[in-house]
Amino acid sequence: MTSHDIQNAARITVVFSTLYMLTLVNQILTKKRLFQQFKAQGKTFNRYAAPEMLNADRLVANLLEWSLVFLSPLWSLAATGHLSEAATKIAWTYVGVRGFYCILVTTFGVTQNGYNLPLWAATLPGYFCLLYLAAQAFVLLF
Repeated sequence: MTSHDIQNAARITVVFSTLYMLTLVNQILTKKRLFQQFKAQGKTFNRYAAPEMLNADRLVANLLEWSLVFLSPLWSLAATGHLSEAATKIAWTYVGVRGFYCILVTTFGVTQNGYNLPLWAATLPGYFCLLYLAAQAFVLLF
């Protein structure tokens, strides 16, 4: 284990966690704004009937559900001193792609039928990054 590997993984994790916190802030602000809009219209707020709320909720949930898949190989590589320059760049790329995903969701939204073509611009590169990191960790550990 090298302090350089740990420092790189820690920096990546802090930026990734900040991105996650921003999705939570977006979720809270969206809920507050929509609640006020519904109230002004004399309606009861129902988060499941508001497409904007679906977008905010999915943004949080999607980032959270992939967090373990990202952070586990990242820290496995760092803890064993094998977080290579390439793996570090791929991890930073993943964080950037997740940021891009956030922009795409807030711009285009998500559909309930699963057909979210604009989101694939971030999803496919993200899958590549995750597969690369997972393969590196798997080969190293097994």
